[in-house]
Amino acid sequence: MRAIVVAFGLAWSISTASAADQWTPVDDSQNGFGIDFPAEPATSKSLGSNKDGHVTPPGARYMAIDGDLAFAVIISDLRNSPIQPEIALDGAVSGLSGENEVVSDANIKIGGHDGRTMTVVDATKSSNAQIFLANGRLYQTLVIGPKQPTPEQKTEIERFNKSLRFSN
Repeated sequence: MRAIVVAFGLAWSISTASAADQWTPVDDSQNGFGIDFPAEPATSKSLGSNKDGHVTPPGARYMAIDGDLAFAVIISDLRNSPIQPEIALDGAVSGLSGENEVVSDANIKIGGHDGRTMTVVDATKSSNAQIFLANGRLYQTLVIGPKQPTPEQKTEIERFNKSLRFSN
């Protein structure tokens, strides 16, 4: 009987570990990037304006929820936009930091492209972001979760961030 219980427990732990490792790769050649999500992301596209009449650059969004973590990628196509890329980058950084406490802010490089990585917190949550200008586009990865993420959540955030790649 003990052998059956041990075998069942081992099989369950192996199947749980396998499910945790099954991330969904997203490769968007039209927007020049790829990234891996912990679940199938929902997608939306923007044509470049909103209901308020403000002109925004066209782009795409990918979003997925995994437990207490929300994962997102936001792409803004600046190639034919009157918005200057550096202003867009500064705006993304300012929008993220806002009135939140900046825990970390550092320059990073992926695939030869310079960017920023930031973590900000408010009273209840943390936001971890990477922001890049590459190929005439502004790329923002964002993970929102508890103010104090668990070690497992930190591993998921790191895996998501490290999976970002540029294809053109």
